[in-house]
Amino acid sequence: MMKVNEFSIDTFKLMETMSDNIFIADKNMKLIWINEEARNLVTELLPYLPAIAHPDDLIGMSLHEIHGQKSNFFKVMKKKNFPHKSKVPIFGYTADLFVNELFDQNGDMNGYILVWRDVTKEEQQRIKSEKMIEEMSTPILPVVLNNALFAPLIGTFDERRFDHLRERVLTECVKSGADYLIFDFSGVTVVENELLVDEFEKLRATVQLLGAHTFFCGFSSELVKLFTKNKVKVEERTFSQYQQAIHHVLYLEGLEITPRKKT
Repeated sequence: MMKVNEFSIDTFKLMETMSDNIFIADKNMKLIWINEEARNLVTELLPYLPAIAHPDDLIGMSLHEIHGQKSNFFKVMKKKNFPHKSKVPIFGYTADLFVNELFDQNGDMNGYILVWRDVTKEEQQRIKSEKMIEEMSTPILPVVLNNALFAPLIGTFDERRFDHLRERVLTECVKSGADYLIFDFSGVTVVENELLVDEFEKLRATVQLLGAHTFFCGFSSELVKLFTKNKVKVEERTFSQYQQAIHHVLYLEGLEITPRKKT
């Protein structure tokens, strides 16, 4: 446990060299010290802090006065469930917050240490990576016919991924003017929310309003049970394999695949 009255000059010098923003408050939650990195952060945030003209103006202010009694931070401090870690947004920034109590040499609580680590770039990169993964895991592909699209569904589906799928499907259907859309469920491992199976049928009905016929293929026995359990009836024909669905679309277009004659 860190002890306030055991802080040496070397300890403060060490905290000054750290890239994290460090705030020290007394047991009444009044700030008594901040490191240079925290001063730089507060300087950047001054436009959002009308009551503060300089980072040193924070010294002596209550943490409650800074954060407000309706903030999540206030709830954390009130519950005193330490150490506490969380990710919080701050005026356009994203920070990892660490809060813990400080104790004196007798073991009595004598203050608090707050460490803010700016993870804005990391969070932006994480969101960008997740978006790229979603794009890659929910492709809407053209097939042999210009008026047909293929949607191979892969992995686990939750509400977020389904919302992304719905947006991409409707966008591509409108953009391409597709007459046919084939969903292949053979790569689906888990549907986290059983109610989503009904959403797939609703999506089919929406696509039909756009003028396209939708076909499902590749159902596993688990998915069949989910559709049956939730009393979801698929109105269009279903197929066990993607190739069968393609052949059916070709049939509807008056086409067929035949072997090329040997010359």
